[in-house]
Amino acid sequence: MQSILTPAFDHCPEEAAIIGRILAAYAELEFAFGLCVERTMRKPQQATETSEYWADNRHLGLKVLYRLRSESSRLHVGDAIGRAEFVRHGLEAPYADAIGALRHCLKIRNQYAHCHYAVSAMLGLCLTDLEENAQGAGDFEFSFDWHHVSLELLQEQQAYFEYAKRCLDFIHGEFRVKAGMASAHEHAMPSKMPQPLLHSPLSECELE
Repeated sequence: MQSILTPAFDHCPEEAAIIGRILAAYAELEFAFGLCVERTMRKPQQATETSEYWADNRHLGLKVLYRLRSESSRLHVGDAIGRAEFVRHGLEAPYADAIGALRHCLKIRNQYAHCHYAVSAMLGLCLTDLEENAQGAGDFEFSFDWHHVSLELLQEQQAYFEYAKRCLDFIHGEFRVKAGMASAHEHAMPSKMPQPLLHSPLSECELE
């Protein structure tokens, strides 16, 4: 039975599956970034005078980030907290690659989270940003700018999300080693990957 919620996805199931993975995967990237930030905030363990509890700010970074309501705010604040420590430990270049990849992943995620989908008989799955359409001073116009997203492009975007996760895993492990928290880690920094487009260049879609 055809979905009444996302009928365009019924016509493009492979594309829909990747978009679903991208939307879910960004939360995993954000958490991995949060773990990197919380490592930079850890201090030597100290016993309090009134308790045997050992306070080392273990989860302070995560608590700070997840009290913020927007993904972009979490990136900005997390970067402000952690960047200097990564630079101090000689990780400026890989950190820059990781945070740059994460920012582009957020752009990709937001595109799919805040759009309207339709199907082009010639091209396949297309999307449009209703927020952009509402910015004008006049009436809401229904002559949207439609953008095509091909299966190949979606596969590139999914691969870029995987690249971002490998970058984050590396800087997390490498920081632990350089800060004396671990003796080794298993993650290698991946080769730099170009940022994929948000959508296919062609935007003229004849919709069903």
